[in-house]
Amino acid sequence: MENGEETRAKTLTVLILAVVGILLYALAVWLAYPEYQSTRLDDPLAELNSLPPLYYIAITLAALSIVCCLVWRVGSTAVHLALLLVFAGMLWLTPYFLTAFVRLQDATWHVGVGMRITEVLDGASIPFTWYARHYPVSYVGHDVFVTTLGIDPSTYITVFPVVCATLFVLLCYCLISRLFDGRVALLALLLAIPGLHYLQLHASPHTVGTVIMLAALLLLTLRVSSTRVIPLVALLVGLMIVAHPTSPLLFSIFIGAALLAGVIYARRITRSHMILLALAILCMGGWYSWYNLHPAGVVGWGGVEEIATSGGLDVAVGFLTGTRFIYENIHSLNRGIYYLYAVLAVAGVLYAVAGSCVKDRDVKLWLRKVGGLQRSETLLAISIVPLVLLAILLAENSHDLIESGLTYIILAVSCVVASVAVRFEWRARRLAMLPLVAVVFLLTFTYPIVAYSIDAYSSAPRSEEYGLEFLASTVPMAGRSMAMPRDDQLSLFAGSKIDETEFVHLTGRGEPDLEALRPDIFVSRSTSYYYAAMRQDLSFDDNRITRFVAGAERLKYDRVYSSPTFEVYLGNEADE
Repeated sequence: MENGEETRAKTLTVLILAVVGILLYALAVWLAYPEYQSTRLDDPLAELNSLPPLYYIAITLAALSIVCCLVWRVGSTAVHLALLLVFAGMLWLTPYFLTAFVRLQDATWHVGVGMRITEVLDGASIPFTWYARHYPVSYVGHDVFVTTLGIDPSTYITVFPVVCATLFVLLCYCLISRLFDGRVALLALLLAIPGLHYLQLHASPHTVGTVIMLAALLLLTLRVSSTRVIPLVALLVGLMIVAHPTSPLLFSIFIGAALLAGVIYARRITRSHMILLALAILCMGGWYSWYNLHPAGVVGWGGVEEIATSGGLDVAVGFLTGTRFIYENIHSLNRGIYYLYAVLAVAGVLYAVAGSCVKDRDVKLWLRKVGGLQRSETLLAISIVPLVLLAILLAENSHDLIESGLTYIILAVSCVVASVAVRFEWRARRLAMLPLVAVVFLLTFTYPIVAYSIDAYSSAPRSEEYGLEFLASTVPMAGRSMAMPRDDQLSLFAGSKIDETEFVHLTGRGEPDLEALRPDIFVSRSTSYYYAAMRQDLSFDDNRITRFVAGAERLKYDRVYSSPTFEVYLGNEADE
């Protein structure tokens, strides 16, 4: 048994490692910022290439502090959470710190619509508000917070990711701790955090729905009277349904898995099982009713028939094995990391099952004990199958929601692996941790390569903000047609000026014919050029944006605004 002095010394050592990592990280970001800003226009991988070696040392120290915490059995919840928040912040928030305007451009759309949510709910016909009409919770929240706090919407957009990253880590840690214990939660998140490459904690309905769902699941794990908890959970389920279309589905998957696992282990139906069943029915019934009353088409479940008739799952296979990308090596690395998680899940379950079989030496006893898996392990293992199916449907019908499935697959896999590792650690303590430590550092080192390679098309520079402001303040848009990538951002800048504008979307799955449509206004943006080049058409020289620009010049559009990242063309009305 360790004495208090030894425990304090180990805790202090862990915290010193973390503090040194934070200082090096701050220095690394400070050095990377000007390099990134000066190279981002010419280098699609500018964010990755601008990070100095100090950054990798910093994230290594952050991961090492958590590893030491595990090996030395530092059990303080406050220390665990502090280290996880540091580690997650270094990995997830770096792009937000480096960008000069906004990362993940959806945020400006959602907050802009939120500033007019009262008009939307009153039935006003406003562009880009179809989502808010059907899933209004997050938009109401944006309006309330901005109004109550009295802050500028752009400041709110900047602060939101930091707050949500903190909430996400806190809720995940508390939930896993309730299902297992603190050490499992610490190891599970250490494994999961560097694998969540596409986690988008921006001001969006998806993020708000995620926070509500995690809070509802956490409440169900509390050992308090059901008469106190269930009404609150039911309220959160209702909010979840009108916050985002996939959050109720995810909640139902976990509730269904918990119900099935509970029945398997209890071998009878108890009152708690009936409560879970009622919640699942409430959630799915409410989701189905709301979805049919407000057919937003976000998830696109009509596409299930399209999958059956097309005879292929090309999009799903592409996403689940690593989204197609112009850089083949990064694509292969991304795919390999997902395979690694799958291998870890299978290895963890097999190790637990085999260990229990050897220990019991009685097949009947082993079967009664469900192969030696704990109830929480079985719960998460069961949930992985429907999560994969959900990810396939989302990939085929609404590819931007693929993160909804992948995030929780990685979290569930990490929990199962961490639980098995901690349970069987007593047999070969140091030996059991070595492979996982190697995996942790591999995931940590490769995270920037996969995650930051998307920044050229997801992070808008300040010059694009100036272009949006020019467009909103100078160019008459009412009653005119406009072809523009990410036109929904104008909801924050133009307000009611775009209420009568007809928009032509340039970066959807189909490619519109600019010459046939001949819009009055055409806008070219560097971020959309990179998206078309790196994700859609896989060519920097010949993609839909370069073709649109060439078409605008051929049609003799007048270029009225030009910057390295933003161009505005007006049609020559005299020639028409």
